[in-house]
Amino acid sequence: SDLFTKIAEVIDSRTDIVISTNDSDDSSSDGLTQVVSTLPKPLHNPVSAVDYTDTTMRHILGGESSPNHLTYRGDKRLADDMLLKRVLGFLLHQEHISDHNEEDFGAYETKAGTLDSHLTLDRTAAEAINLLPPPHGGVATCVVGGDVNTNSLYGVLNKCKTKMGSRTLEIWLRQPLVKYKQILRRQEAVSAMVENQLNLHRLRDEGLSVLSGVDLDKLCSTILSFTAACSSDGTGAMGNTSAALESLYKLHYFADGQLPRLIEALEEICPSDANNEEEDKVVAPPTGGDQEEEEGCALRSGLASLKRVQKELVRSVQLVEAVLDFDAAPRAFLVKPQFDEELTDVRAELDAIEVEKDQLHEEMNELWEEVSGSAGQVRLENSESSGGAGGNASGGSCVWQFRLPKTNDSKILQQRLKHEVTVHRLLKNGVYFSTKALRQLGTKKHDLLAEYESRQRDIVKNAMSVAGTYVPVLERASVVVAELDVLASLAHAAVQSPHGYCRPIMTDGEEDGMGIELEEARHPCVELQQRETQFISNDIKLVFGSSSFLIVTGPNMGGKSTYIRSLGAIITMAQIGSYVPCKSAKINIVHHILARVGAGDVQDRGISTFMAEMLEASSILQAATKRSLIIIDELGRGTSTFDGYGLASAISEYIVQRIGCMTVFATHFHELTALEESEHVVKNCHVTAQKATDGSNGLTFLYKVCIISPFLCFNVYDTAS
Repeated sequence: SDLFTKIAEVIDSRTDIVISTNDSDDSSSDGLTQVVSTLPKPLHNPVSAVDYTDTTMRHILGGESSPNHLTYRGDKRLADDMLLKRVLGFLLHQEHISDHNEEDFGAYETKAGTLDSHLTLDRTAAEAINLLPPPHGGVATCVVGGDVNTNSLYGVLNKCKTKMGSRTLEIWLRQPLVKYKQILRRQEAVSAMVENQLNLHRLRDEGLSVLSGVDLDKLCSTILSFTAACSSDGTGAMGNTSAALESLYKLHYFADGQLPRLIEALEEICPSDANNEEEDKVVAPPTGGDQEEEEGCALRSGLASLKRVQKELVRSVQLVEAVLDFDAAPRAFLVKPQFDEELTDVRAELDAIEVEKDQLHEEMNELWEEVSGSAGQVRLENSESSGGAGGNASGGSCVWQFRLPKTNDSKILQQRLKHEVTVHRLLKNGVYFSTKALRQLGTKKHDLLAEYESRQRDIVKNAMSVAGTYVPVLERASVVVAELDVLASLAHAAVQSPHGYCRPIMTDGEEDGMGIELEEARHPCVELQQRETQFISNDIKLVFGSSSFLIVTGPNMGGKSTYIRSLGAIITMAQIGSYVPCKSAKINIVHHILARVGAGDVQDRGISTFMAEMLEASSILQAATKRSLIIIDELGRGTSTFDGYGLASAISEYIVQRIGCMTVFATHFHELTALEESEHVVKNCHVTAQKATDGSNGLTFLYKVCIISPFLCFNVYDTAS
């Protein structure tokens, strides 16, 4: 398939990958990625691969009913991702682990891994805070609400102008930062643009907008594919030279046209004295890494990197200008005829054909004026643009057709000019026809272009081999442009918010007094969906040593879920460097966001509602550390009231006494509020509701969360219920 062909081309172009040809160990390949030529037999077919993986895992985890195997079966990501199961099966096969070895029975267990370089979001947490747009379009949108711009954090923050920026924003949301300096670096860039909105708009409208139709990653892939084809025997593998020359044209347009405009717009934001100091620095990759710890604003380092890219692409501009015929581009992509005398001769004939074509067009207009009395109505169009068949090896047009805008004109053509013209078809936009001289001229041009194509192949091959050396520079430019685009998008989202965003104050520690303090916090998605009513903001205070565990009670539909989910959304936004929807915010960096939300079973895997709750709760308790944020929206609903309360109480006590992390626990077990009496870090909150004063049974939800005493919590809850 095309996908595997592209993967093979990328692998061939890399120097840190070797192809494994045998099973023997080769010490010389240490540190290299090895590629196996074929998959083992059990993994050839996707279905058999899944069966092989499941059978082997059931054996090594201790059998069908073992706790380890139940945990494996309950992993939604493994169940939904067939490719992931095939990878797991390949690992088992390579390690010679199988269900035939009795010694392996129950000898293994599965453990959740940790990613220390970024904030870890489990799947439930990502769905709970609406991290990415809901799958399956309309169905999920009916549940989540809003549209593509308001039903997820990605939709709210994605104001990117480029494709690279949109992809990078998704990466940032999936992998928020945990290092203080990296977050501060992004915050400073966003803050600089928020405080100077004029320069922000200029950067977006004049600098980044010119790149809106450009995909530098795709351009790099295209150039690499042609470079790989040129390195093979002969030039036939390269295919159409027009596509190769078009990639050179895009390279030139970026380096000589778009990049200077972006640099000029960026210079308005960054102080001139910082430009020289940062000129030799390279901006850090948007996905993190040690480079991102360098001091200084991301805008300054980005500007320095773009200037360096501009210098390194100077010779690529000269290469394209020496090879490409800009007089023909972008209508046709041809090599300059000055490279070869025969090319010059062919080009002269092609130019003569263009002149003759214009003469035929003029003659047809005169003829049509004689028979119809209307002047200048005949249009000459390429057969490709008019939907007809035809084309040439170099991508330019070689077959033309005349067009009259009125379909009724076909009657005049067939009656008055039936010997001079041939009518091809009638469409809504007119009648298409041609003459014998026009068709012969098109055929002649087709033949000349084919000859031009064959003579320019060696030149294009050499040019693409050189252009391939600039791919690393383009990749670096793509990283920088994407990061700048995302930072500008975050600033734009903060500026355009109807209720205002603030820059959060970030801290990094575990000492008492640190934590999360949000004033008038709002849910970034829900507030944009409520156009007729004002969103009710709430304060959230989670502080180590005093209020790190919040128990939220209140009536159904009262706003508990929105309250706790807004916390997760705000933390994620803050740790990608964004402003947050609060009046003020002080946030201690968290390393994990773990969630237990909703209730549901997995029938096809034999997982009941209760078992799903227990598996998720077990996963949270195993992965949580003091720097985690746990969000629990109802726990213990899959069993009896007494058992459910017992589980909720035991898990709450374990989190408070053993883990000590910041937790928000929404529940209808109002007996849990008694935990505040024995644990000083536990605070009770209640979502308020007001009973009707006219004697009716009406109830008005106030959506305001208040910290109250345990006794008052019982009374308010009973009244609301």
